[in-house]
Amino acid sequence: MHGKGNDQVRFELTYASFAPDLPVIAPWREWDIRSREDAIAYAAARGIPVTATAEKIYSHDANIWHLSHEGECSRIQTHRPRLTSSH
Repeated sequence: MHGKGNDQVRFELTYASFAPDLPVIAPWREWDIRSREDAIAYAAARGIPVTATAEKIYSHDANIWHLSHEGECSRIQTHRPRLTSSH
């Protein structure tokens, strides 16, 4: 299953349990969007405003509980995480 992240899986499982007849649209699986660059190009071609650019290809997802960041460096598999600790 290639939804795009664990949020996609959680949403789909919830919809399936409460509304099994509700169709799920998963752009990462169903359309030709395979990367953040593809998503930015898709939005640009349709006049959909987005804050990400090819130069700053990251996102901030905020809600009342938390703020998460995802982006370029964390998505490149050859980059190793920087280990920091106050212990």
